[in-house]
Amino acid sequence: MRSIKRASMVYAWGAVAAVAMWLVGAAAPATAAPPPHSNAPAATVVVDQIGGDTVTVAYSVNRAAHQVSQSSCALDGTAIACGAQTSTAKKLTSYSLNLTGLDEGVHVLTVMFALAGGETVAASAEFTIVLPTLAEVCADTLGGAVIEDWQGWRWACVADPFTGTVPADEANQFMADASHAMLSYCDGFFVAPIYTVDTHLLTAAVVCE
Repeated sequence: MRSIKRASMVYAWGAVAAVAMWLVGAAAPATAAPPPHSNAPAATVVVDQIGGDTVTVAYSVNRAAHQVSQSSCALDGTAIACGAQTSTAKKLTSYSLNLTGLDEGVHVLTVMFALAGGETVAASAEFTIVLPTLAEVCADTLGGAVIEDWQGWRWACVADPFTGTVPADEANQFMADASHAMLSYCDGFFVAPIYTVDTHLLTAAVVCE
């Protein structure tokens, strides 16, 4: 009798264990393993601002500054000086670069980092320069209008009368700045500005042969 009871007890324990195991298995939903964390080197290039022929670019690498052995930059495939470092942390070093005097059209800036561990990483960004027209520059700079074939010149930006309030002693610098603003629109011989001065600038013209 004792052996029968013992066997019965063993059987009952086994059945409970089997049910418990089944319940545990049913209550545990399958879940995907989390993706492995990547510490691979990576760089980014972002065009922050475009104004006329000038561009401000921010770029970075996910490494501290002491882990960067060298950086190099290229604009449209031609090497240029890189920008200045703006910040660094344990896992990010950032830089800023200003590009000026850019031609109208599409450009590509590429940045490459050589890291202390022997790795290299690069990134690039494409941007487009759309320059204002000569008429727009003339109006914004002198408050004047463009006249084609003016007194034998190819074109002239003429403000007659000049409606600004430039003092006579500042007229030379003002006209030099105006000439510089329009220089890229003249592929011929660009001459010094023509102006008449009393106590203020009265007539202003920037001309191109």
